[in-house]
Amino acid sequence: MVTQPPTLPPIRVRETHPPPPPPSLSLPSTQNPLHPTSRNLTQSLTYPQAQTPTQRRANAKFAKSEEKRMGKPESAVKKKADRTKPPISRGWIVLLAFVVCGSLAFELLRLFPVAWEFVAGFVARVAALFK
Repeated sequence: MVTQPPTLPPIRVRETHPPPPPPSLSLPSTQNPLHPTSRNLTQSLTYPQAQTPTQRRANAKFAKSEEKRMGKPESAVKKKADRTKPPISRGWIVLLAFVVCGSLAFELLRLFPVAWEFVAGFVARVAALFK
């Protein structure tokens, strides 16, 4: 008696349909943001714009620096790490130093009345010259 190999159930093939077009493409041409005649933000993002002279110079400078890097190992090309920024900007440090040192100077002048009278007299004489 000859035995037949077991039969496998038939394989179901799932029918696939193409996805529907995005809603923006099915709009009439006057409302379609991707249509060449529509004038909106999408147009400026999808069509190339002319370069300004400043952009052209910046691109040329970047291309020149990239050319210099070609063929060199990355360690030789890397820039040195910039100094870490302080938590307070330089302007605030200068302002703080001015306030502290300026107030200290005025306190010293207030403590020594003779020096204060001399400075006040000098300022008064200079002011009188310019009147």
